[in-house]
Amino acid sequence: MIEAPLLPKGFHAAWLGLQSAISIHLSKAAAREVAAGRIRELPHHLLFNTWIGLVHHYIVNRDLFAPGGSVLEAHGRTLLHHFLTLISKGDPR
Repeated sequence: MIEAPLLPKGFHAAWLGLQSAISIHLSKAAAREVAAGRIRELPHHLLFNTWIGLVHHYIVNRDLFAPGGSVLEAHGRTLLHHFLTLISKGDPR
């Protein structure tokens, strides 16, 4: 993530496509949850950027959060619970 600006242009197009696909799926899921009254209505770009920023922060700083291991394996459930707490109208459990 931190080296993305240094990578070839082909990478940027592929990376943008991948992030766009994830953003679309997240937006569709969020729309269903908003309609059901489980989460707050938020701008889609902020919803996606909040999630991806949280994940990227932990991945970029994996040496601090999970030295020698997988940061997502070590903290993935906690990150997901925290994100759901931020966007939920009630307790996300």
